[in-house]
Amino acid sequence: MLPRFILLLLLCSATAVTRAEDFPIKKFAAFTWTVDYEPFWSPDGRQIVLVSSRHGGMKIHLLKADSKTNGSDMRQLTFGNDEDDTPAWSPDGKKIAFVSIRSEVSQLFVMNAGGTGDRNISGEATLDGWPAWSHDGRRVIFSRRINDRFQLFVMNRDGTGIQQLTDAAGEFVNPRWSPDGSKILCARRLGDMNLVIFPAPPGPARDH
Repeated sequence: MLPRFILLLLLCSATAVTRAEDFPIKKFAAFTWTVDYEPFWSPDGRQIVLVSSRHGGMKIHLLKADSKTNGSDMRQLTFGNDEDDTPAWSPDGKKIAFVSIRSEVSQLFVMNAGGTGDRNISGEATLDGWPAWSHDGRRVIFSRRINDRFQLFVMNRDGTGIQQLTDAAGEFVNPRWSPDGSKILCARRLGDMNLVIFPAPPGPARDH
């Protein structure tokens, strides 16, 4: 993994390791230009997957974490007329899950980290978002809109074994697995927006 101060060096154009007295930081130099958002570190800390508009539309791109070109060397991974969002790297660094809006339907796709082999794991006629990998990379948790509200679901990384996790008032979005895989953290819209934590569902039996 890269040292924790590397991103700060990139953002601030600093030439030395930051010290406690350097905080709070008041000025930042832009790391990239245009519309760039939804960044997600690669497991080894060397790359960043993100959504960018620099090649037309909102597409998934890949950027080296030590880039000095304000994103001009960014590599586009998804193409076409569809809008893409919310990329998430698998723990082993081999796959990227993301949202793609095709024919006005938001669905989950998984592709190789190099941008090849994208595959719909949502199925048809669903409205899904906010994918996040389990700590072992075997499952994906996400939000699915049913009965006019988002609830949490989980499925195997190949799209099989879909299980509904929540069926309660409000909407459950932006889920995250705990590092040890034992808990789920997410936001719940119910009047205000609050955080909730609950036990993670048991996983499928491992292959022997």
